Amino acid sequence: MAIVPLLVNVAGSVLGGLATAALIPAFKEHFISAKLYGVDMNKSSREPVPESQGVISGAVFLLILFFFIPVPFLSCFIEEQCREFPHHEFVALIGSLLAICCMIFLGFADDVLNLRWRHKLLLPTAASLPLLMVYFITFGNTTIVVPKPFRPLLGLHVDLGDCHDDHLFSLYFLIPFFFTTLGLLYHNWYPSRVFVGDTFCYFAGMTFAVVGIVGHFSKTMLLFFIPQVLNFLYSLPQLLHIIPCPRHRLPRFDPRTGKLTMSYSKFKSKDLSAIGALVVKVAEALHVIDVKRYKSDEEFMEINNMTLINFVLKLIGPTSEKSLTIVLLFIQVLGSCCAFLIRYQLVRLFYDV
Repeated sequence: MAIVPLLVNVAGSVLGGLATAALIPAFKEHFISAKLYGVDMNKSSREPVPESQGVISGAVFLLILFFFIPVPFLSCFIEEQCREFPHHEFVALIGSLLAICCMIFLGFADDVLNLRWRHKLLLPTAASLPLLMVYFITFGNTTIVVPKPFRPLLGLHVDLGDCHDDHLFSLYFLIPFFFTTLGLLYHNWYPSRVFVGDTFCYFAGMTFAVVGIVGHFSKTMLLFFIPQVLNFLYSLPQLLHIIPCPRHRLPRFDPRTGKLTMSYSKFKSKDLSAIGALVVKVAEALHVIDVKRYKSDEEFMEINNMTLINFVLKLIGPTSEKSLTIVLLFIQVLGSCCAFLIRYQLVRLFYDV
């Protein structure tokens, strides 16, 4: 029965979460001695903080699922009524793990080698290839519901096949991810004693991609990233260098008050292109950026770094790191509530669900 593999998965995930919480402090000095550490710019303390700790939670996650691989298929060896081994499900599980494993490796390489942005854009594509090939071979045929405006032409459904137990398959990945991330969060919560690094960002992103793709709810999954999508759109002028972009866009720490304030990018006004000047003018009129202008021998201007974190600080003013973290988490929860609203209510405008 499906409940048995799920219970085994939960039990292994709980142990994995405890292992992650225990292993992170145990490996602290190893990372520092390997010079994988940094300084927390949002604190007055200059103590070294180990980086790339996402590799520990990622490694524990992989171990949990490596041991879990045979569990969903044991019934095929025990029960006589299982006539055929589910090769499609097995290949999907292995391919998904391979994609996540590749992404953890590439994320750790990014942390160690400090790769350029153009290289970073290629990494997710390379790591996604095993998953895409598995999807093409095993799940390439699905049934999709046609939106109402196109039904006179295409009908109610476009039959491309179907697959089973998609959500259960997704839980096999999400439950270990939740508990290992919880162990990492225990050390990363304010005052943070570790940096998760690009390794965790790559690992988390690929895990969500896996469950969204093989679970056949990629559009729904994207809805849960509403804050991240807004942050990307808000950051585009700097990411595309239409507006000068510094290396670090973290909020600025004020040691006198112990609070965080907006960080700014300072540059000469004449260095701004015509498109950049137009973007600044429109954004300033919409009150989504803060602009400071200085006149000396040459005219300078400062624009707050265009990230969601700085935009929140623009709205609420200087605040402590702990309070800012809570506000950002609330925004994520609010975004998830909006995702559920869109998925289960507004979607009725286009689909009969």
